[in-house]
This record gives sequence, structure tokens and C-alpha cells, in this order.
Amino acid sequence: MMLLSFFLHAFVLVAQVPGATQVVSEDIPGIVKAGTKIELVKSGLDGADDPIGLPDGATLFTEPPANRI
Repeated sequence: MMLLSFFLHAFVLVAQVPGATQVVSEDIPGIVKAGTKIELVKSGLDGADDPIGLPDGATLFTEPPANRI
């Protein structure tokens, strides 16, 4: 679960680069296949920490400077 959280966080950070088209370069077994396009799901955050993937596909994370989840 910790590995999944790390990669979700990394995807969010990479996806925040304006105009960048990124894909996953290598398989992460059980997580994501190589060639999967990274999709920006939220921008304009003042930091995003502690992502949690939910069974329905939603992702929760904290935004400490804004004091919200």
C-alpha cells in the first residue's frame, strides 16, 4: 500500500507540469502498465500529500497549507 501511495503522489506531481505529456516508462506490476498516459486530475493546489486510493477509483489527499482533505 505504501508503494501505491508513493506512485500516486509521484503521478500527481508529474502531471502538474504545464503542457507536459508524460507516460509511465516501465511496468509497475499490479499498479500500472508501461505506456499508460499520466492524466492531470487537479491543478491549482498549494501542495498535495498523503494520497489514498479508494476501491471505487477515487483518490483522496491532503492539502496541508489549505488545511483540507
